[in-house]
Amino acid sequence: GAGLRLLTETVTSPTLLHQIGLLLKDFPEAKWHIHDPTRSEGAREGARLAFGEEVTPRHHIDKAGVIVSLDADFLAWGPSRLSDARAFAMLRQAGAKPGEDRSGRLYVVEASPSITGAMADHRIPIQAHRVTDFARRIARELKIEEVSPIAGNPSLDRQAAEIARDLLAHKGNSLIIAGAAQPAEVHHLTHRINDALGNVGTTVEYSPSISEQAGTLRELVRDIDKGSVDTLVILDGNPVY
Repeated sequence: GAGLRLLTETVTSPTLLHQIGLLLKDFPEAKWHIHDPTRSEGAREGARLAFGEEVTPRHHIDKAGVIVSLDADFLAWGPSRLSDARAFAMLRQAGAKPGEDRSGRLYVVEASPSITGAMADHRIPIQAHRVTDFARRIARELKIEEVSPIAGNPSLDRQAAEIARDLLAHKGNSLIIAGAAQPAEVHHLTHRINDALGNVGTTVEYSPSISEQAGTLRELVRDIDKGSVDTLVILDGNPVY
């Protein structure tokens, strides 16, 4: 496998991941690289801040009584958008069991209109740079420690307090999601909030990120420049686009 390089986008298919693992096992000197322009560096760094390593969250939309989106268009964007949209539709459909909270009340905090925002029960339009402050406000209401100081804004304070009360009323079956474009702090606070509410293991689960096993495009270019790459296989792992 010396000189063999594999270049893919972010891979979410368990079958393809298994096949790549078999390839690297049979050719131990080969190397796998990932390049994805839409990959969120904020999400990666936020996970490292929260867990000490890069992890991939899996959201169980269908188990959430209350969902808070921090600029996350999860119904229209991302590798799980189809399954998330189906789960949300099932959550909203009539015929829930009596006494079971499956309303899926949705709060969306966003700067630009989105598909997810159009489905929101409560849409909060906000300037893009204020999403971080809004996340801090929710965390502060939930008594999350180590929240950075926040400038006063009565309107945002009131809205964040209302959301925090709803989240507290649905501990264990609520969910807060950060958008891919948000900085590391928002993703970090999202992980902290879900953990504090007891949502981990119910509405959100985490698994080790496969990207930890792969090199970067920069490393691949460096090896090409050194003349150590004989064969490059470029594999499109996302045929949807």
